Amino acid sequence: MNLETCARIIYRTVVAWMVSICFLGCTALAKDLAVSANDRHPLMSQIGIPTYVWSKPESNPQAIIVGFHGGCLHGRAFQPLAARLVKHDWMFVSFDMRGYGKWHHCQFGTAGDRTFNYRRTLGDVRMLLTKLRSSYPGVPIYCLGESLGANAAVIVATEMSDLSEGVVLVSPAFGPKLFISPKLVCDIAHAIVKPKSPLDMSPYFKKRLASDPNVVLEYFKDPMRRDLQTPKELWQSLALNYRGLKYTKQLSPRIAVLVIHGKEDKLCSVNATKRVFKHIPVPDKQLVLLHKTGHLIVESSQIDENVVATITRWIASEVGMQAAMKQNHRLPRQTYSRVIPPRSEGMRK
Repeated sequence: MNLETCARIIYRTVVAWMVSICFLGCTALAKDLAVSANDRHPLMSQIGIPTYVWSKPESNPQAIIVGFHGGCLHGRAFQPLAARLVKHDWMFVSFDMRGYGKWHHCQFGTAGDRTFNYRRTLGDVRMLLTKLRSSYPGVPIYCLGESLGANAAVIVATEMSDLSEGVVLVSPAFGPKLFISPKLVCDIAHAIVKPKSPLDMSPYFKKRLASDPNVVLEYFKDPMRRDLQTPKELWQSLALNYRGLKYTKQLSPRIAVLVIHGKEDKLCSVNATKRVFKHIPVPDKQLVLLHKTGHLIVESSQIDENVVATITRWIASEVGMQAAMKQNHRLPRQTYSRVIPPRSEGMRK
């Protein structure tokens, strides 16, 4: 066998090996994404709001995660994250806030539901959590929100502290990332002159939504997003965010808190999040900062597996702690923060 023949055999072996790895990887991803949302779940038929449920068929969940979507998205945007989490015998449930998703694009409900109504949305959440509590007694519930959804989750955890065991706050809107641009000046003038005319938020998101251009591209391909918002609706969202910020100091000590924020967030200030985290009055809290990561983190198919692993470990730990507490075992609770390197460097403990 000459040298050229050996080289061909080695080359073909290496190519076959690489193709096999790619195939297995794509197969694993396809299995994850194959777990799609059930928006006709029998549990939700009594609630009367657009809901999405991810769960293993005929299994009793060990934990329930309730997703609160961001300020221009919808409940189904959690598909990539939910599909991964349900592999651990957990249930993931999300919903559309009033004025978003099916309320706005599919004429769900009445004409008044096409616009934001956070008061009624919080009523929807109370009804949803109460139904989950009664249907799955003893199963811990964790509220997970991103951006505006994180602030809404804080409000829920404060006002309905008996209906959940913890919150995961991703890119919380605890402080805006200040910037001035000609577009912003024009929009402020537009809001003053025509307060009922919608403003287009998409120019801001093209540059500030995420550090990964693929995440931005995916967002703009989503037909259910809500970029056009009136000044009144924007003001309502700002009021909700401020209320969530204020409520961080009123969280019950029994609520566990995980905060995740990208260090390159161009919409919400990571420094504000760090300041707020110090004053959250709960013993069981964690802060995770992500290198080379922008604002949108968990409502995208480009979600970093390190982030999924962080959320998975935290929920698994909390579920174990809840089980131990039921057996009257006292476990120490810790407060700490850490930084996750970019995905190219992997995760080191």
